Order: sequence, then structure tokens, then C-alpha cells
Amino acid sequence: NLYIFIMFKFRITFLLCLSVFSTFYSFPVSRSIYSTLFKKSITPSFAKNASNLINEDETPVDKNAKSGVLIVGGGGAGLTSALILAKRGWKDITVVESRASAGQFENDKSFSYRLNFRGQKLLQFLNLMPTLRQNSVPDKDFTIGIFPPNKKYMSFTGLFQANEIEGQWVLRQQLLEIFDREIRKNEYKDSINVVYNAKCIDLEKNDDKSPLTFTGKIEQLNKDIEYPGPSSINARLVIGADGLTSMVRTKLYEWDVSAGNDGKSFQMNLIKSGSGGLKYKVLNFPPKIRLSSDPNDPTVLKPEVTYGIPSVGKGRKYLRLGILPSMESNPRRTALVVSKPDHEVWTKSSRSELVRYFEEQFPQIPVSEWISNEEADTFVEKKGGFFPTPQFCERLQYVVENDETSAYAGVILLGDSTHCFPPDCGLGINSALEDVLVFNQCLEENSDDVKKSLLAYQAKRQDEVKSLVQILALASPWQYRQNLFRFYLAQLNSLLRMLLSKAFPSVFSPQIMGLLEEDISFSEILRRVNSTTKRLYFVGASAVVVVLGVVKYAVG
Repeated sequence: NLYIFIMFKFRITFLLCLSVFSTFYSFPVSRSIYSTLFKKSITPSFAKNASNLINEDETPVDKNAKSGVLIVGGGGAGLTSALILAKRGWKDITVVESRASAGQFENDKSFSYRLNFRGQKLLQFLNLMPTLRQNSVPDKDFTIGIFPPNKKYMSFTGLFQANEIEGQWVLRQQLLEIFDREIRKNEYKDSINVVYNAKCIDLEKNDDKSPLTFTGKIEQLNKDIEYPGPSSINARLVIGADGLTSMVRTKLYEWDVSAGNDGKSFQMNLIKSGSGGLKYKVLNFPPKIRLSSDPNDPTVLKPEVTYGIPSVGKGRKYLRLGILPSMESNPRRTALVVSKPDHEVWTKSSRSELVRYFEEQFPQIPVSEWISNEEADTFVEKKGGFFPTPQFCERLQYVVENDETSAYAGVILLGDSTHCFPPDCGLGINSALEDVLVFNQCLEENSDDVKKSLLAYQAKRQDEVKSLVQILALASPWQYRQNLFRFYLAQLNSLLRMLLSKAFPSVFSPQIMGLLEEDISFSEILRRVNSTTKRLYFVGASAVVVVLGVVKYAVG
């Protein structure tokens, strides 16, 4: 009986140790937990003083001048910022964008966005939800279809759907066209000017002039296209929505250094992640297409389903086609091909070589129907892109002030220019649109006073931006199976958290993907994740101590 008792305890201990081990390897504890337990939170001086500055009783001579805005970048954050400001009565708003038009097709950016409740809040405010629904696919049941080689098709429904607001899948190109069409309506056309085929190459401070402004230097890109835009733009409010390699953020760094500071608050802080640095390309194919290579199987791809098509190859040769939902009326559907930069798929240098490779690796699908000759050529020729390392910027705004006249001008950073990460959870567009919504709230609370609004935005959004990036570094970086050991440990960890959260909901939180569907802040999500991790460590360590005590007592 004593032997049976000891062996039972040993098995329980082994399972608990395994769960703790999987948690340790699936989450960069040295980053999240260590900082929580041992490091004191350090708030930069510009954030500590924000609340005092917001409440100062100042009366700048130009605080109500709702005019003169330069928005660098015409993506989702840039275009919606223009709409928000115009809706608030701002005039003379100029958006500068390098693409030739909002609807320009970009092969490596032809993927779909999933707008969850965070992104939809802004579209609801702009009265654009009916238009979005007409151009998107809902995913209330969040169905995932898996079609492995030499096996039957499998589907899973209802995963990670905790919010009552269903997600909407829309092509990136179509979403930008929705915003662009709204801008060109009579209500806004006299307030907003979108300059395509242009780039803001420099930004200057005019802090010795009156009125206080910034000057953006604008350059035409394609000389063969008619360019009605200006060569320079003066603005008292500049919005940097120009992505990871933001020119605007670079200028803020230079100005901060020239003022005698170290500029670190405008530098990106990198957080290591398993998916950072992975290479990707987008494969485009017709929307209505057969799923199976079996000629007797007429099943076609369903528009509302997310598909995972794994390859025959295993280990380092593993590859997966990730197909996102898309409307049947769309001209194309896309598959994301993601793997390490040294994967053999990137070595294919000709159409025939690529098609032959896909036929060998994906015998379960009709490759010849999916990939046209033109698309095969494009896939081979395109360089593709790389997932960025998760990163964030601590300082989100910059205010220039004239002490003599009490005039001021400001710069705000939104979207990828302040937080950037791999598309593991589809939060890029949603967090960017949430930035815009928070900025609008700050303008509302401060009667469009630029200085107070920017400082309020800093105070509200700084911790959220940092927490967002930390979450994305933890959430699902190993889903691409670039490391099978880490992939299975992450799966075990997610399963463990899901089961424990259902059994003891007041003690353990669900896995991150489930928490992201709840309408709570990113900082609260991170707090719950770290709290559950610490409790798992405690339970595992306690079990080890108990079993060691039992064994010692039994042996003794």
C-alpha cells in the first residue's frame, strides 16, 4: 500500500512539474514575472508631469484654432484620424500617403484584417459599421478548418469567442477604400485633402516664428503620375501614422537629443518573440475554388472559415498555408505562407519549380487550380516581408511651446509608429484604430486643446501600449511550428490554462487568446496572465515540496 501511495504521488508531481515546465518555456518569465516581482516600475518624467500639465490653468492665444493638420501616412490610423478631426470641426487637414490610391493592390499586403470589438468601436463612432458589414464576412462562430494530407478534413467552431460582438473579416484594400470614400463625401471634402503618390521626407520646427507650426517637406514619388499636391505643408498638429520606420518619430528623437536629452523615450524598445524575424509571402488565388484535389469532392472554400493547410514535410520542412475568411464577391482570396528565412520554399526560383514543390508538399489540394502561372511568377519574384520583433515607444507625443505668447504646437504618434509586432493575434489594425478613438476622447475631454489633449493621450495610452506589446510577445508566437518543441509546450500551456480557468475561474485566467476577446484593458490582461503564471509556479513548487516530504518520510 505504501508503494502504491508513493507512486500515485509521484505521478501527480510529474504532471504538475510538466505543467510548470511548459509554462516556463512558453512565457518569457524573465521579462514579465521578474519585472513584476523584483523591479520597481519607473515612470518617465514626461509621464509623471502629464497630469499636472493637463490641469494647468492656461489660456494660450491659439488653443481653439482647430486648423492646420499634417497626417503622415494614409493607412487605417491616418485616414481615420483625418475623419475624427473633420468630424470635430477641424479644417485644413492634409494626409500624405505613398500609395497611388487607397485601392492600390499590393501583393505582399493583400491579406485580410479581422476587426474585433476594439476596432469596431471607432467605426461605430464614425457610422461606418453598415458599410463595413456590406464589405466583410462575420465570424460569430470563429470556425477553423484543418485539411492535412492523407487525412480527412476537420473543423473546430467557437474557439476564443468570448465577446458578444462578432469579428468582421475585410480585405485591407477594401477597408482603406471605405475610409477614403467617406473622406470624399461632401461633409468632409472641404476639410480633408488626401495627397497620394507622395512622401513626407522631412519635418521642421518653426518654434521661432508666429504662429508656432511645423513644416513638412513633401516629395512626389512616381513622376509619371499627375501630382496636384504641395511641396510643403505648415501645420500646428502633426500626426505620425507612418509605421515602424516612422520618419516623424525619428525627427522627434533628433529634437529631443538636440534639447540635451538622451532621446531614448522616442526609441523603440524590443521584446524577444518566437515569431519575430519570420519571413512571409502572400499567395493570391480565386475566391470560389475547390478544397480537395479529389475530383469526386466538389467542396469549395467557405467564405467565413479560416483554413490551415499543413504540408507533407515535417520538422524543418514543415509549411502551412493560412487562409483567412473573405467575401465570395471579392476578386481574390489569400493564403499567408510563413516560415524561417532559410526554409526551402524561399529557394524556388522559377514558376515550374515552385508549382512542383507545392504539388509535392500539398497533395490534398488542387494546386494547378489554386495557383495561376501569373501568381506563381509573382510569388517567386517578390522579396516578401519579415515579421517585426515586438516593440514599443514610451513617449507618444511632443509639444513645442512659446513662453512669450503661450502658443504651442504638437506631434502625436499613432499605430505602428509606437507599437509594432507580428500578426499572431490580428491586433495590429485593431490597436491602431483604438489609438485613434482614445485620441478623440482626449480631444473631447480637453475641448480640442492640442497641448492638454496630447498630454492626456500620453497619460492614458502609455501603459496600454507597453502592455499590448508584452502580451503579443507571449500570446501565440510558436503557432507557425518553427520550433516543434516550443510549439507543443505552448499548446500544453494553453490547454492547461483553459482547463484550470474553467475549473477554478476565480483563481486562474484563461489563455491569452481568450482574454483578448474580453472587453478589458491590455494592462489588465497582462496582469491576469502574470498572476496565473505565478500561481502555476506556486502550485508546482508546493507539489514538489509535498512529494519530497512524503518520500523522505516513507524512506526514513
